[in-house]
Amino acid sequence: MSDQIKHSIQGSKGSAKGMAKENSNVRRRLLKRSASAVVVTLASRPVLAWHCKSPSVTASEALNPNTSLAKKNASTRVWADETWGLREWKGNMVRQSNGNSVTEWWEESKPWSVFLQRASLSIPYQNVNLGHLVSLGISPPSGMGTMSVVKYLSSSSVTTWKKRVLVAQLNLFTLTGPNSGWLSNDLDNCVTMDQLNQMATGTYVIAGQTWGTTQISNYLYNNWMAR
Repeated sequence: MSDQIKHSIQGSKGSAKGMAKENSNVRRRLLKRSASAVVVTLASRPVLAWHCKSPSVTASEALNPNTSLAKKNASTRVWADETWGLREWKGNMVRQSNGNSVTEWWEESKPWSVFLQRASLSIPYQNVNLGHLVSLGISPPSGMGTMSVVKYLSSSSVTTWKKRVLVAQLNLFTLTGPNSGWLSNDLDNCVTMDQLNQMATGTYVIAGQTWGTTQISNYLYNNWMAR
């Protein structure tokens, strides 16, 4: 083999090594940059770890359960970790720990404490009533009258579907919007207050279907808006 050919082969090997080393450095930089971005994201707000469907998507899937969208969502893993449930709203309690080593916001924050701050109300949470909700754009299910919201949620005479609608309304108001800060969970990408207010009547028309109280209750429960 001539010296020229040897030199060419050695040069090619050197170039390949150099390119591999450079590519490796690029990958390390990208990984480092991605890791930093993840850290910043986690530090700034919680990751949306649960999945919810809009009423229209739910109604469309009910009409055609064999759609690609229905099949895709059927395998979605759902976690109830970014809303408060009936238990928490009744007693202004933090969510129970999910057992991991990280203290999540729902293990530290009480729903009524956040609600009162968002609503600019300086009253005990036990005194929040129908008038306060209406002033905030929330039209709860019927039957509240002069009862406080907490008593309404705790009453054995109030049916489950009504409690679920009200819990969903409270969650939507408290956990979305421009002033929700790092607690924002993008729930308003799935449902609006106008839609929940319509559901509060006990009848909701969507995509040519008319939902009754059972469908409304199941929708809110299955999409982790009210548990």
